[in-house]
Amino acid sequence: MKKTLKLLALASVLSALSVAAKADPLAFTATLVGTQEVPANSSPGVGNALVTVDGNMMTVNVTFSGLIGNTTVAHIHCCVPPGVNAIVATTTPTFMGFPAGVTAGTYMRTLDLTLASNI
Repeated sequence: MKKTLKLLALASVLSALSVAAKADPLAFTATLVGTQEVPANSSPGVGNALVTVDGNMMTVNVTFSGLIGNTTVAHIHCCVPPGVNAIVATTTPTFMGFPAGVTAGTYMRTLDLTLASNI
């Protein structure tokens, strides 16, 4: 039941974004550090992310380095308050083309939010 409610909430958010197709783009930034994980950890890995939503298109631009282990998957979790583990809201298990098996890298891709394969 909780999963269904979260999925409905996510669908509502994405629907609202698609209605705003003629609005100004929305930009979200994040500093990626272990202390922001749930649960928090002491990883020396760091990074920055810029996610821009422009109508039905979402651009993900990420830079990261200093990971102890190699990357395996990458996606965006949404939409809960800080300190709560959120559901995956984008491509699972990972963004197409995200660099796997590395400890540092960059990624930039634009996703069409009207495609079920991207959310």
